[in-house]
Amino acid sequence: MTKVQIKNAVLSALTDHKAKAALTEQITELLELYASKATKGAEKRDKVIDVEGVEYVWCNRHEVYEVSTNFKTNKADCCLLAHKVWVNYGTQIKTAQDALDAVIAAEDYEAIKPANIVLQDLKELRGGRYNFEDNKLQFAELENFDYDVSNHIAG
Repeated sequence: MTKVQIKNAVLSALTDHKAKAALTEQITELLELYASKATKGAEKRDKVIDVEGVEYVWCNRHEVYEVSTNFKTNKADCCLLAHKVWVNYGTQIKTAQDALDAVIAAEDYEAIKPANIVLQDLKELRGGRYNFEDNKLQFAELENFDYDVSNHIAG
């Protein structure tokens, strides 16, 4: 659906359910804001930049430019540290999924919701942005990785 179609569908649903005028007005304002900002909010940036002869690559997970030696290749979306964190979250997700499957198999209906919440939280964390300082403490053993934050360039 386009933004205009989404806006019209929401307004139609509000009318069908006889929403109060104040609610319809607030939702209309939010939809207008969404329509005006949704595609313009993302900043266009170069994947690789060169600063004084040093090559920097954008890390999607840490949201900074890091020296290119922190990456497996210049085409990688995230640095080696962020990839290590992503793999670690994957292991935790697998464990949480196994726990959820066991609860479902045991037909323990009261434990399903909490187990599912843990699983969904881990998936959100894995798909989000990572804190470089916390990652640095957790996975300091990466070989030849430049952990010096002063060598990063904010986007």
